Amino acid sequence: MLGFGRSKKPSARGAPPEDRALAGVDVPRVDFLVVGAMKCGTTTLRRALVAHPDVHMPAGEQHFFGNHRRYLSVWKGGTLDSDAFEREYAAAFRSGKRVVGGKTPNYVISSITLERIQRFHPGARMVLMVRCPIARAQSHWNHMLRQRDSGNRPDFLVGHSFAERVLRDVADLDDARDPDAEMRGTNLVWRRLYASQRLRLRHLFPSEHVFVGALEELHADPEAFLRGLCAFLGLAYDARMADAARRGGDAAPDHTVRLSAAERLMLREIYAEQVRELEAMVGRRMPGWLEA
Repeated sequence: MLGFGRSKKPSARGAPPEDRALAGVDVPRVDFLVVGAMKCGTTTLRRALVAHPDVHMPAGEQHFFGNHRRYLSVWKGGTLDSDAFEREYAAAFRSGKRVVGGKTPNYVISSITLERIQRFHPGARMVLMVRCPIARAQSHWNHMLRQRDSGNRPDFLVGHSFAERVLRDVADLDDARDPDAEMRGTNLVWRRLYASQRLRLRHLFPSEHVFVGALEELHADPEAFLRGLCAFLGLAYDARMADAARRGGDAAPDHTVRLSAAERLMLREIYAEQVRELEAMVGRRMPGWLEA
């Protein structure tokens, strides 16, 4: 049994008790957050969303709730320091626009991070972007190779081959006492356990506050995808959103390495159960994921 199969049952939700540590602090309104694994289209989705005249999103990724050092730096003696909080996080979300959101894909890989988000923004809606785990694995591997070739990542952190790296990451998951708390973002396997990510969100956010969108669906029909997302966010659809989604061009081109048939088969065996669980949760088939 791989370690990533473990999960807790969702707890019953009730009215949250008053959070005295946040009393008197001007927490900005955040209506939604875009999360998901890297290489799943979150940048394309942000570009589409900010094309809407009623939406404000800070540039880039915030990495506040998931960066322990940064998050803890705004607390003084158990109380939130208003000035530090404004400087490190809140100021970026101040806006007069009707809908305010942010994008930080890594937020979804840690329950600790999601608990912090729920504490500050209990009414926020979560947009989880997913992608065929096999295609995403190839894209992530090529990203790591580009980092290695540019001198930004040492060889020993990349591995000699894709298969070696995947097997090492699976072993790390099996050995971890608590994979949710201990896995690093560089773990190729952990970042594509979408059913586990959806479960993590379900523990803290009601189902009607979680939107699961596949990159393949966004590419196939941007207008239909974005109309559905706008309905989820309470927005009127704007045609400029689909135009922005179609532009593309921000992502670096993939490295030339392509996965072999044997490597793809290995990934299908690893992810088959997770894909079926996700499909059962969202009530639809993921487009061609297990045939990739």
